[in-house]
Amino acid sequence: MKGIQVLGILVMVYLVIHTLLQYRRGNYGLRRAFVWLALWLLIGVLFAFPPLVELVLPVLAMQDVMLATLVLGLVVVYVVVYHTYQQVARVERKLTELVQNMAIHDYVKEASNPRKEDE
Repeated sequence: MKGIQVLGILVMVYLVIHTLLQYRRGNYGLRRAFVWLALWLLIGVLFAFPPLVELVLPVLAMQDVMLATLVLGLVVVYVVVYHTYQQVARVERKLTELVQNMAIHDYVKEASNPRKEDE
């Protein structure tokens, strides 16, 4: 086993533990935890058994293991970035709605309790 394999497996173990802790704290739902765990375990298996990448090479019409790994890694990165963008857009929309509702609530509260000015 090469040093990069050991490092990759250690990083994978850390990420699996981190994902499980996030699920336990309630930061991740069951579906999100499952997706992340599956991704980390797949990466760990590929680090532990590099010849498995060679099985995908004919499907991708590639001849080099490093090129296939790079392409698959980029695809995963694009998926994660897109998913993150969707979540940020959803949070931004909810935050805008919350601020608008708070402004309406404050306006209604202010209108129902007019201040009397000192004479």
